[in-house]
Amino acid sequence: MTIEELRWMTRLFETRNMSRAAETLFVSQPALSQCVRRIEEQLGFKLFTRSNKGLEPTEKGLLFAEAAQSITAAYRDFLTKAELADRAGLDELAIGLPPYLSSCCSAEMIGELTALFPDTRFSVMEGSWDRLLEALRANEIQLVYTSGPLELPGIKVHPFGRGELVILLRRSSPLSAQIREENGVRVLDPCLLQGEPLALTKPGQATRRLAEDLLREAEIPASPVQESRHIETLYRYAQKGIATAIVPLMADMEDRDRENGLICRIPKSYRAAAICGCIAVLPELDRLIPREVYSVIRDNVLNNTSYLLLS
Repeated sequence: MTIEELRWMTRLFETRNMSRAAETLFVSQPALSQCVRRIEEQLGFKLFTRSNKGLEPTEKGLLFAEAAQSITAAYRDFLTKAELADRAGLDELAIGLPPYLSSCCSAEMIGELTALFPDTRFSVMEGSWDRLLEALRANEIQLVYTSGPLELPGIKVHPFGRGELVILLRRSSPLSAQIREENGVRVLDPCLLQGEPLALTKPGQATRRLAEDLLREAEIPASPVQESRHIETLYRYAQKGIATAIVPLMADMEDRDRENGLICRIPKSYRAAAICGCIAVLPELDRLIPREVYSVIRDNVLNNTSYLLLS
């Protein structure tokens, strides 16, 4: 079987629908059906069973799907790295940013970079962390800002700042009585959030992963009643008394919150409350990107968040 056939099969396992997979792959349904039969004959077992709901993977089919996905991903990474190996420079450089950060700093960031490197075309892609990481691996974008993780297979990560998660306790929550003062700041233990309506960013975003890590450490189920791509929306949910949110602390959030009093720090005993800002890049591109580019991204992020520069 070929890499192309494995790619077709990966899409079929994702959709579990022959006509939908064929349509997204731009191939005919008979060609895809023949591919399935050919591979099943080679393997000696069925990959799918048919039901009223569509195609259901067999137990061995699921094992095959996992292997096919790994092989096609590895081949894609190889092609990207091979294409970049002989590059001497970059004419275009796209930066991946989460929506909340892009809205407050992308214009200034692109302006500064263009002034420094007028012969390079800079652009920004907004998206969830999962989508941006996928685009980075495919060289659709060349840099990604993220709040972690710091270890990514095949990715070079440049840590630059440390920050913190905070709880935005919804207005009129009964947990207000559980807040304590420490060194002039409000502190709330996240283990008390059991039963509290929660608002989180959408699945696939780095901020969602950070919040889920904290809730897992506090042994609280991550079952949000509200979701949004934007931290600003989560703040409004808390302000309106709709739901409590868990978000990274932003630069303007503390100033705006003086009259609302929604921000609660998390005890330092929670490891997941401390987060790290970093820039992710393919190792093959890291050698081509001027260090000033990293500095501009870092400075813009630091100016628009409450991260502290790592020493």
